[in-house]
Amino acid sequence: IDAPVLEDVIGFSLTAITDSSQDYYTALSNTAMGPHISSFVLNVEEGRVFLVLSSPVNRTTFQSDLLGFYSDVSQSQFYLTAGASVMDGFEAGSAEVTDIVKIDLSTTDLNSLKLLDVPAIDDIYLLTSANMVKNTADFYVVPITTVNEFIPSKFSLDESVPLLVNVTLDMGLEVLTLQFDEPIRVETVTLANIIVQGESSLDSSNMYQLTGGTIDNLGSNMRIFLNRADSAAIKLLSTLAKDRASTYI
Repeated sequence: IDAPVLEDVIGFSLTAITDSSQDYYTALSNTAMGPHISSFVLNVEEGRVFLVLSSPVNRTTFQSDLLGFYSDVSQSQFYLTAGASVMDGFEAGSAEVTDIVKIDLSTTDLNSLKLLDVPAIDDIYLLTSANMVKNTADFYVVPITTVNEFIPSKFSLDESVPLLVNVTLDMGLEVLTLQFDEPIRVETVTLANIIVQGESSLDSSNMYQLTGGTIDNLGSNMRIFLNRADSAAIKLLSTLAKDRASTYI
């Protein structure tokens, strides 16, 4: 570097750096020449993530637990779980390198993603740690934090209607447990719309409609602690919720 190239705030010029100069460099980090993620696509409906990188990466170096997401709505984040099941999602054929990475999310990770509360494309950011994956030159990917506000180039919402898959009613503990095929939001539950009845027909007269209670949400499992009035009313009905055959929701 020939002087003068620049001056400091006082007016002194930079000292020239020649081929005989010593110690005018610092060691490059292993992310300095690493690949960066150019864009990503998030499909919550299919549980799939695509990462587009600036250069091919070695898929055997990928660490799924260093890839995460942040919700600008709930101000919360989560990272994928570690494991070979996520590695199987790479679109690399028989080769070990690729610049487009496809990750099929596990059920656990997909449920965690749905609980982040992401109503729109601008509400979710990608998070990556420096050691997530290496390129073919053995340099790590450039990390992404919440400061980058790295939103997806394409985003597909979860459009599937939650499905009730199992019901348990324990009148001893006075707890009704509803199990769904995906996480549900407690704030959307209306207990007065839940009816316990003795037959499977929709027009059953042998029924009781809940009036309240306390909800304990465990992801896809929702436990409803019956209030005193509802519990007493159900117990007083001699043909309702006495066994499995007389319990329908």
